[in-house]
Amino acid sequence: MLSWLRPWRERDWTPISAADYAAAWQRHGGSVATHPQVVERLAGLAGIPVRYLGWFQGGELQAAIPTWGRHLALAKDV
Repeated sequence: MLSWLRPWRERDWTPISAADYAAAWQRHGGSVATHPQVVERLAGLAGIPVRYLGWFQGGELQAAIPTWGRHLALAKDV
C-alpha cells in the first residue's frame, strides 16, 4: 500500500549482496541477532526473503542492514 514511499524511505541506501552484508558485519560488528547466518537461517524458517541495504560514503560501505519487506529483519513487528 505504501510502496510509493519506498524511494523516500530508502534514500541514500543501495541494495547490496549477502556477501557484502557479511563483510560489513565482520568489519563493523553487530549483535548476535544481526549475524549474517542468523538472519539467513531465521528468514529461511519464516519463509521471508531477505534484502540487504548498504550506505556508502566515499565509495566505501559504511553501514548495512538486513530487511524483510519494509521492516528491519528480526524486528518485533515482523
